[in-house]
Amino acid sequence: SMFWQNRKFLLVSSALLVFIGLSVTYKDLLGLELATASARKEEPSFAFGKIETDELLARIERNKNDALSSLEAATAASIANIQRAKRQSISELETVIRNVSVQSLLRKASQETLTNLSNGNSTPKANEKEKKAAVIYPFPYRSDCCSKMPPCEATCFTKRACDDPAYPFRSEAEKKLFPQAKVKATRAQLKKIKAQCQSFDNILHQELEERKCIYDKIDVSLVPSQCTVAGMWSAHTSAFSRMMIFPEGKLAFCGIPKTGVTRWLQFLRFYIGANDYQSMPHFKHDREELLFDGLESSVQTEILNDPTWTKAVFIRNPLDRTLSAFIEKIEKSLQITDEGLFKGMSFEDFVGYLEKKGVGWNIDPHFQAQILACGLYKWLPQFQFVGSLDNVSRETKCLLTRVGLWEKYGKKYQNSRGKGNICARAAPPVADTVPTGFQQSDTSGFYSHATSARKKRAKYYTPELEERVKKVYEYDYKLYQIILARENNSSCGFHGKELSSSFCKN
Repeated sequence: SMFWQNRKFLLVSSALLVFIGLSVTYKDLLGLELATASARKEEPSFAFGKIETDELLARIERNKNDALSSLEAATAASIANIQRAKRQSISELETVIRNVSVQSLLRKASQETLTNLSNGNSTPKANEKEKKAAVIYPFPYRSDCCSKMPPCEATCFTKRACDDPAYPFRSEAEKKLFPQAKVKATRAQLKKIKAQCQSFDNILHQELEERKCIYDKIDVSLVPSQCTVAGMWSAHTSAFSRMMIFPEGKLAFCGIPKTGVTRWLQFLRFYIGANDYQSMPHFKHDREELLFDGLESSVQTEILNDPTWTKAVFIRNPLDRTLSAFIEKIEKSLQITDEGLFKGMSFEDFVGYLEKKGVGWNIDPHFQAQILACGLYKWLPQFQFVGSLDNVSRETKCLLTRVGLWEKYGKKYQNSRGKGNICARAAPPVADTVPTGFQQSDTSGFYSHATSARKKRAKYYTPELEERVKKVYEYDYKLYQIILARENNSSCGFHGKELSSSFCKN
């Protein structure tokens, strides 16, 4: 508003200067005409073109030139003033924006929160009203360090993310052990990778029919392993795109879409020390270096074939997983990834789409068969831990205890009962209002994809639809049934070798 006020004032001033200049010129000319008429002892004609005196004409020309020069100088001065006012107004506007930005708000966050954090206390004091509302507390760490990143990617609630070049690893030495793949982002390279990933669909059906499991060395080139780099689909279709590593426990966890992978990514960020670990994890840049698919192929091969690394995965009932994918991706219309999918389609239509499209490599991974993840259909015998989502609390604790991550990390993980915007950067919740432990009791979290599909099964399924889904996900259902037959109240996941005798044909 200040800019427009200054501009209006300067424009009026310029108009006045022009008017004054013209008035002076007219006055001079009129005076000259009167003087000439008087010298000739005749009435003034006020017709300047009739004055014939050379001297008078010269004076008129000089006065005109002087008036034009004065007008040009006044106009130039007015333009300069307007430009200065514009620059000043823009500068003032930028200052206002900075003052109301997230960065400024974070810098002005409460000193009490910072003191609590520096003392190792992640539970800021809050009144009863705040506790009931599960208030999210800001972390006033260097808010300027990530100012160029979109809000969903910012990690400046974590001091190490700004100050420690080794982050998210524990040290520079550990970081050097996991170099990132350097894939050329040329159009030709991406096209080649994409074609390679799609070509696997041509032989997938035969491979699943044969189910020849591999018991010796794992070769990552036998499955699509770099489709994430090519950017196929919005959610990527690489076999290892959701495998994540926990170097401290030598755990390589194979996440599967719609099988709790979002919660594991949140736990991964808790493991690296991110204070906003309950935020939406999918676009947080600090987790990328711990994703298996981004590592150099030599490192991938080493991890997969090193017996000291535990390869783990959870399998979900295909009926629940399919319904969960439909509710979230179609019914809620959060993500439409194919021209065959549309808002408002029925669950039966969705099942028909899966039957026609197939659930191999060439489909959104939320609808993809679970056995494709991390090459399970080939390397099931080499997974040291295969659990069921039906017993996720007990088996998660068992897995993390086995690899030495429960006491230090899993036990201290806290879930918030509050809900928030998917891009919100959630701080650790108030300790006395939530259960403790990763995947223990309430696992909804501040941000989650939970759809409670199992409770809604009767609303969507008919006996005929159940059989159709079981047939679409034939091999997923087979593996799930094998696990279910072995489960009991004390089971702690199964070694892939125990399951392969029933799943594999060789």
